Amino acid sequence: VGEFPELQGSMGRVYALQQGIEPAVADAIFEHYLPRGAEDRLPSGDIGALLGIADRLDLLVGLFGLGKEPTGTADPYGLRRAALGILRITLARGYRYDMAEALRAAQKLHKKEDAAVRDRIWQFLLGRLEVILRERAQADSIQAALHTGATDLVSLEKRVSALQTVREKSRAQFEATAAAFKRIGNILAQAQEKGIAFVGFQAALCKSGSEQALSAALEQSRARVSGALAEKEDYLAAYAALAELRPVVDRFFDDVMVMDSDTAQRDNRLALLRSLHELFAPLADFSRLQVEKTA
Repeated sequence: VGEFPELQGSMGRVYALQQGIEPAVADAIFEHYLPRGAEDRLPSGDIGALLGIADRLDLLVGLFGLGKEPTGTADPYGLRRAALGILRITLARGYRYDMAEALRAAQKLHKKEDAAVRDRIWQFLLGRLEVILRERAQADSIQAALHTGATDLVSLEKRVSALQTVREKSRAQFEATAAAFKRIGNILAQAQEKGIAFVGFQAALCKSGSEQALSAALEQSRARVSGALAEKEDYLAAYAALAELRPVVDRFFDDVMVMDSDTAQRDNRLALLRSLHELFAPLADFSRLQVEKTA
């Protein structure tokens, strides 16, 4: 193969057929090396595609475990190409699997489980995925959608697509909504930095009409959003619910002092905002979005 790289997999297929191995298996021996590059064709069958993913995962786990990951422009083991192959095959064929579990399974075969190594590989894959998606979405849309904690590559691609679609459909509304939810995230982060312990939200403690309205709107949206995200993966429907909540959120901020001197009120208002934040967190990390409007 070193002297004739174009024959990689080809001769394996020929020898397999000569030995009487089933044609589908022989084809998979050849196709699992595809794609060889960014523009190369993909495997045509599931056997070759799945074998190709498994082989590349094994390569990444083994070499990252030895500290041989790419540095700068140096990539002597072709790990960027391997990562790109995993991503292209997975997205093109719509394979649904948890990459975190796949990496853990690959490490078990090496008899060396290491969460830090898995995280480095995952960040490496996310970096390659970001490159793939740059032609379809803005950089901050990609960053926001990829950093939701999800480890299903197809799901991440869908989140990026939905976010960019909503952004392009009504930029002004999107900017206002994103700014409002960035503000929620900032308030919660500041509270955490101050060492404030989060408590459970109690609707009965709400005093103002704006506070009660946000609590009621949140409850009305909860089943709709949870169903859209967990059952249907309808991210556009979830964004529609988010946009409908934005005016209620704006009124809340206009009328209510979250960091009230009354700690019981403060903690309950933080809990309300936290419930809202957690409901929509699977959509995107809004803190990564660059929006002109500030709430």
